[in-house]
Amino acid sequence: MLSAEPDVFAHNVETVPELYQRVRPKGNFEKSLELLKYAKSKGFITKTSIILGMGEKDDELKRAVEKIAQTGCDIITFGQYFQPSLTKNGKVYSFIPEEKWEFLREFCKKLGFKAVFAGPKVRSSYLADIVLDEVEKIFGTCKNQV
Repeated sequence: MLSAEPDVFAHNVETVPELYQRVRPKGNFEKSLELLKYAKSKGFITKTSIILGMGEKDDELKRAVEKIAQTGCDIITFGQYFQPSLTKNGKVYSFIPEEKWEFLREFCKKLGFKAVFAGPKVRSSYLADIVLDEVEKIFGTCKNQV
């Protein structure tokens, strides 16, 4: 994938490590971190996303975000989980209040993320053109336009 020279290399961790068994049973949080770190070491702008409201605890979320920051990841997004189907998907454990979205924006900026998008309707590719504009303000014009 890196040989395609994407403007932004995105790999979503999706949730906190403590929920991987239930939410991403075939995923591995540590391997996701290694992938983000590797892409960053090769000079790519990196991005990841986390969906909230699936049962994560505040301390688990903070630890996960701190670990992501240690990879040098540039961009992080947070969105609210909405249950797409009543029978096939996990339930919504909580709806995230505005104060938590604001906390995440500030917390991530202090950890060194260059761009943070957090809110109930934010998705990994949500308003990707705005994210790309933000990236270009920070890093300069990207080679490949999305």
